[in-house]
Amino acid sequence: MQQKLPTYSLDGFTFKNVLVINQKRTKPDGTITLNGNTFYAQGVGQVKSEGTVSGVSVTIKLISVDLK
Repeated sequence: MQQKLPTYSLDGFTFKNVLVINQKRTKPDGTITLNGNTFYAQGVGQVKSEGTVSGVSVTIKLISVDLK
């Protein structure tokens, strides 16, 4: 776990109790294939991932949620 945020805003929505998890994967030769952060909000799950995969910048965001 990289950090814990009491609130996190994403595209005008505010999520509470968000954990930021850092992931880093390397090949046996030391080449980094994945390096990024994933944001998990309590009661929702994954809301955002950002980082690089095999040298390509990637951002994945939650675009809708229906909590019942």
